[in-house]
Amino acid sequence: MLNSSRYANLKRFLLVVACGWVFSQQALSQSLSPKGVEDYHQIMGNAGIASSQFLNGASSPNVEQRVAWYEKAAEKGNEEAIGNLAMFLYCGDERPKDTQRAFELLRQLSELGSAPAPWLIGITYYFGDNVPQSYEKSLPWLELSARRGNPHAVKLVAEMYDKGLGVPRSQSKNMWWLEFAAVHGQQRAQLKLGEQLFRKAATENDFIAAYYWLLGAKSQGANIDKTTVKLIESKVDSRKLAVIKEADAGSGPFRWSKWDEASVIGAYIFPCNRHLENPVLAQMVLER
Repeated sequence: MLNSSRYANLKRFLLVVACGWVFSQQALSQSLSPKGVEDYHQIMGNAGIASSQFLNGASSPNVEQRVAWYEKAAEKGNEEAIGNLAMFLYCGDERPKDTQRAFELLRQLSELGSAPAPWLIGITYYFGDNVPQSYEKSLPWLELSARRGNPHAVKLVAEMYDKGLGVPRSQSKNMWWLEFAAVHGQQRAQLKLGEQLFRKAATENDFIAAYYWLLGAKSQGANIDKTTVKLIESKVDSRKLAVIKEADAGSGPFRWSKWDEASVIGAYIFPCNRHLENPVLAQMVLER
């Protein structure tokens, strides 16, 4: 009988071999003609290769065939297939809706670390989209998506704490989420945070913090009120101000990795036709 250490090593070896085989087959498919690629993925899909099953589903003009391939790939844990299958069932644009099954798939994706999946569950409860409206049920899902880098979820969560939607009003939590978005390079959050800190500023450090965020928003194209900037500069020691200006003129105070909305959110952020008719979500589309 294999001991646990040898068994673990064998599992790792087999996984490496399997992954290497799949990648080699994918590389081979790239050298084929379009018809050859189609035939190749049909063969590989029938052989149980999840990536080919997903591609067969994505390229199929027939909805039922598409769903059938997605089902096969989803059973093997292919995240793209799980997501696309969830969208078919969630939206109901091309086939009857099945919100319960869609939620099961979205929860599965969420457990795999997805940011879009909890966002979709959250906005479903937020707007009462095919389920009873509930801010209380919406908030945990939106917070989870927000912590995974979805700027739209951050915006809704901050507003929920600001307005007391489903939770007691909390300016401290509203500010926390606002700064969370600002730290990740969201221009509107930087501008709003800088303006709020300026209005509440009582000490030199308060003015410096407001100045920092306003400079960040300005570096990303925001229009900053010149009178506000001059007033802040008058509240800061000239030597400190010189250091800040020198740093800002060099490379700017911001060295973070900004959220890449295309990769973080993908096609799932507003997947259904009805979402584009929602004024709140439509405004987010325009702001992207």
